[in-house]
Amino acid sequence: MANNPDWLTLEHLVAEIQAKLAPGAEIVHNAKLRGQISETDRQIDILLRQHIGQYLMTIVIDCKDYKTPST
Repeated sequence: MANNPDWLTLEHLVAEIQAKLAPGAEIVHNAKLRGQISETDRQIDILLRQHIGQYLMTIVIDCKDYKTPST
């Protein structure tokens, strides 16, 4: 990861953190999801899927690496 751009390093770090926080979850970096209404493929930085009880929970994480913090 040493030669990766900052934004990609951030995405990998977030995916690793999520894997430790939710060890039973499926975690996919750079996933594609089809919009239910638009039927357009969407790029997802980090996608988490995990069964909780009888429900499949899906969490989408969009990573942002701002050069200047917003105020």
